Amino acid sequence: MTRESAADDSAGRSVVRGVFAVLRELREETAPLGVSTLSRRVGLPKSTVQRLLVQMAAEGAVERVGRAWTIGLAMRQVGLDSRSVSGLRYVTRPRLRRIALATGASTFLSVGDAAGPVTLDQVSGALIDPRISPEQQMSMAAHPASAAALAMAAGGPAIERGSVGPGYECIADLFPLATGEVGALTLTLPRGRGVEQFVKALHRMSESIGIDVDNVGRDGGW
Repeated sequence: MTRESAADDSAGRSVVRGVFAVLRELREETAPLGVSTLSRRVGLPKSTVQRLLVQMAAEGAVERVGRAWTIGLAMRQVGLDSRSVSGLRYVTRPRLRRIALATGASTFLSVGDAAGPVTLDQVSGALIDPRISPEQQMSMAAHPASAAALAMAAGGPAIERGSVGPGYECIADLFPLATGEVGALTLTLPRGRGVEQFVKALHRMSESIGIDVDNVGRDGGW
């Protein structure tokens, strides 16, 4: 290996390490992060972090939220078949909208396993602060401490209170997928609104979606 190729290889590894370091920080946060914060956390110059973010944004891996950044839709959907994603959204979106309109809650569709959720869809509720963008909400719903993540780890319904979004509480329930993963419905309300009252309704809706998903699969897929 020549000195030039060795230098190129080293530079390439450095870029990859930087990309993954930035993505890890964004993935573990509930709110978007600014370039200065990311620079400090990953130990890279702000100019380097900014360049990496712009390059990743072009591929959909990250998204700009005001002057900060969050995980992009492309990263939330890594490894998911586009037809399956579209089919799940088709089955679930009317229910997400119905719950949001009836309760004022934000509602979410996620898929995943014990390793954690990926958020596929979201409907904002009237009781949620409008300054929290749909992208921020979707990122929070995929957080390792989210209700969906807790439900997937436990294999059943879970409630999360304020660990991810201060001032909010969430409940998630699961439904099976033919891939071996599970889907999750999550409902988010301001603290004190009593998400427990929706346990049975959310469970019935999850069961209904599970049946629809199974029927579509038996009819030949999406």
